[in-house]
Amino acid sequence: MISLENVTVSLPRGKPQAKTILKDITLSIETGERVLILGGNGSGKTTLLQAVAGLIPLDSGTVTFSRCEESCSEYPATPSIALLLQEPDNQFVASSVRNELLLSAKSGMKLHGPNRGDAIRNAIEMFELEGILDRNPHRLSGGEKQRLAFATVWLAAPDILLLDEPTSYLDRRSRKRCYEFVESLNAGGVTILWAAPGGEDLVQSDMTVWIDKGKLRYVGSSNHLFSQEHDCLSTLIPPPLVALSSSLSRELGSRDRFRERVSNQRGTLMKWNGRLRIQTIAKELIDLVDSAHEIKADGSMKYEKIRPGPHLSRASKPDQEVLAFENASFAYDTCEAIHGATFQIPSGQCMGVCGPNGSGKSTILSLASGVLEPTSGRVRRLGMGELDAGEKRIFHLFQSPERMFFAETVFEELAFGLKYLFGEKDRMDDIVSHALSQSGLTPQSVLDRSPFSLSFGEMRRLAFAVCVSLRPKLLLLDEPTACLDVPGKEVLRGILDRFLSKGGTALVASHDVDFLCEICGRLVYLDQGRVVADVDISSGTLPVEANWPDEAKPLIVAVQDAMAAMGVAVAPRAVTVNRLVDLLDYSSQTRNPT
Repeated sequence: MISLENVTVSLPRGKPQAKTILKDITLSIETGERVLILGGNGSGKTTLLQAVAGLIPLDSGTVTFSRCEESCSEYPATPSIALLLQEPDNQFVASSVRNELLLSAKSGMKLHGPNRGDAIRNAIEMFELEGILDRNPHRLSGGEKQRLAFATVWLAAPDILLLDEPTSYLDRRSRKRCYEFVESLNAGGVTILWAAPGGEDLVQSDMTVWIDKGKLRYVGSSNHLFSQEHDCLSTLIPPPLVALSSSLSRELGSRDRFRERVSNQRGTLMKWNGRLRIQTIAKELIDLVDSAHEIKADGSMKYEKIRPGPHLSRASKPDQEVLAFENASFAYDTCEAIHGATFQIPSGQCMGVCGPNGSGKSTILSLASGVLEPTSGRVRRLGMGELDAGEKRIFHLFQSPERMFFAETVFEELAFGLKYLFGEKDRMDDIVSHALSQSGLTPQSVLDRSPFSLSFGEMRRLAFAVCVSLRPKLLLLDEPTACLDVPGKEVLRGILDRFLSKGGTALVASHDVDFLCEICGRLVYLDQGRVVADVDISSGTLPVEANWPDEAKPLIVAVQDAMAAMGVAVAPRAVTVNRLVDLLDYSSQTRNPT
C-alpha cells in the first residue's frame, strides 16, 4: 500500500519565489489499485507523482510503502517504481531505440538471464517499434516517443507504475493500445497511478482523486464526482461523448425551437455517464427534432434527408498564397518522412493537418517554417506582404514547448524576442503583461518564475504568450491542445480567433480532429508521409465525395452516421456541433413552418 500523510511540497525549494504546489495531502492507495489523479493545469498532479517516486524533497509529511509479500523488487519492503514522464524526451538516455530497450530490460528485476531477449522482442512487437529500432529516440514523432516510453516502463517490470498524462500525444489507435497495456499490467497486480486532466482517461480507474490548486478535493468514483456541483470542475475535460452531448444540449437549448424540449428532456444529454454511446445520442437527437423514420413491410427504411441550410462560411477570400508545397519530400537519414506533398495555404486561412503517429505532421510544420529543407521538391513561403513595426513573419510552436525556453524567468523569456522589435522598456512591460493575460496566465504570479518551474499546460500557455507578443503573419502549431485543460483550450481558441480575424494564416497539426474542425476551413490527412485526403470544410460540412478516413472522423460525424442507420440522413455531414444544430433547426422550420 502507498500511504501519503500530510504531504506538503513547495518549489523551487528554499527560493524566495517558492510556490506551494501540494498542501497537506493525505491519501492511501491499496496494492493493485488503479487510481486516476485528476486536475487542471498547474493543480499539482505531476508533483504528486514525483513525490511518490521520491524524486523531490518534501517540506513536510511522509510517503511510505507497506511490505509487498509478492514484490518483484530485490528489497521486498520497497516496491520498484517506474515513472513515465509527461514529456517522454526527458527520460531517454540512449542513442538508439534498440539501446534504450536494452537499458530498460537490464533494470527489470523480473527479467534476467535468457528471458531478457524474449522480453525485448515482445516489447518491440507489442509497441510496434520494428521499423525504428536504429533511430535516435529524440528524432521520433511524439506518438512514437510515447510508445517507446511505454515499452521501457514495461520492460522495467515495476510494482508501481506512475503515468503522467500518457495519452497526450497518441492517436486513437495508439490510445486504445495504451489502455489495453495498462489494463493488462493492472490485472497482473501492478499498482497504477494515472495523472490526467480528464477526457477518455476518466473511465480507466477504480478510484478517482481530484486535486485543485495543490489541495485534495475528492476521493471516490468519477461518476459521483461529476454529479456534484463544483465550479472548479469546469477546468476538467469530460469524456469525449459526454463533452459532445453536453455541447449539443447547450447549443440546442439556445434555439427557441428546441429550448423547451431540451429543458424537459429526461435522456442522457448533459449526464456524466460512462455507458453513454453514440447510438444513444443519435436517437435522442432524432426524438428531439421529430424526425422519426418509417420502416416498410419489406424491412427497408424511408430516409428523411436533413438538407443543408444557410451557413456563414469559414472560407477566406484570398488574393494570394502564403505557403505552397510543391511535390516536397523529406528524409531523416534513410527514413523518408514526407513523400511528394503538394498543397497550398491561402492568405487568411486556417488549415489543419491530422494523421496517425509517425505520419509526418511535425515534419510538415518544420518544412513550412524552414527549420527543415525538402530533400526534393520545394516549399515556397510568400505573400505575407510588408511587416509592420513589431511583427514577425513566422512563429513555429513545437510539440514540446519547453524546448523553446532558455531564460531564467518568464519575463526574460518574453522580453528576449521583443527587444528586437520594441526599444522602450515601458512598452515592453505592457506587451508582456498583455500577452500573458491573453494566454490565461496571471502576470503577477508568473513573471519572476522560471519557465521550467511551470506545469506543462502552463508552459504551453507561456508559448502562446510568446506567439501573441510577436504578432506573426504565419502561425504553425504542433499538437497545441496536448496537456491543456478546458480553460487552456478556450484560451487557444480565443488566440486563434483573434489571429485569424486580423488576417493571419495558420497551419495546425493535431490528433484532436474535433478541435481542428472547429477552427479550420480545410483539413489535410497524412498517412505514412503522403497526403491521402485534402478536404474543404469551410461550409461546416464534410463533402459527400470526400475520401476521408473513418479513423479520423470527428465524433459529431459518427453520431450522424448512427442517425442515418436509424433512418435520418444528414447529407453532407456536419463537422461541428453548431453546424449540425443549424441543419436540424433549418430542417425543422422547413417541415413545420411557423
